[in-house]
Amino acid sequence: MAMPPHAMASPAVAVARAPLPVIVGCPRSGTSLLAVMLDAHPALAMPPETAFLKHVAMLRPAPDAARRFVDIVTADRSPISNWSDFGLNAADFATRVAALAPFSATAATRLFYDLYAASEGKPRAGEKTPDNIFVMREIAALLPEAHFIHVLRDPRDTALSWRKTWFAPSQDFRVLGEAWRHHVDAGRHAGASLAHYVEVRYEALVQNPADARARLCDFLALPFVPAMTDGSARGAARIARLKGRP
Repeated sequence: MAMPPHAMASPAVAVARAPLPVIVGCPRSGTSLLAVMLDAHPALAMPPETAFLKHVAMLRPAPDAARRFVDIVTADRSPISNWSDFGLNAADFATRVAALAPFSATAATRLFYDLYAASEGKPRAGEKTPDNIFVMREIAALLPEAHFIHVLRDPRDTALSWRKTWFAPSQDFRVLGEAWRHHVDAGRHAGASLAHYVEVRYEALVQNPADARARLCDFLALPFVPAMTDGSARGAARIARLKGRP
């Protein structure tokens, strides 16, 4: 698949950026578990699912590009964005985006992650939206620092968990299995052409978490810290925060 032209994207020259973890995978494969684990790191803030990244990655040059970018990111309606989950001020964000000179989707997207990290008192942020697995190349073109982590789980367990949710594509195990295969094939196909791509098994995260997290820290250029071995408190706070959103 050919890359879309990103005339609005900043050249990948400038100052080198720290790796941006981008967690992808089939729904109910453990992407949320991994996000909570990484969020427990004192140097990394993992926002709730953004949903908007796949949309801004496809933006084309236009005189009103900055306004369109802000409209997408702050839309706050599914499946475009989940702005209310981030705890950021929309007016302040729009002002900061307008101040970018020249505007680029790359710089504006980085601005969002920098603002979110700062709001959490951390130097770096990441991204976790499972469906980004279908636009990994486009995201890599937009953000060369993106380091993709594809979480894989046994398809039988995935289907059993998925069919209990409101967003399950079907209750039929055959349909769920085909959807799992579609996600996995898309991730592996794109991953083969990406500079920074790794796969991690859900089972490894649960059965041998210390080893799995240590390897991911190496991949993300993060020091491993003991706090990552227990993300239960962060996970509980994250769930409470989302349940209390407006």
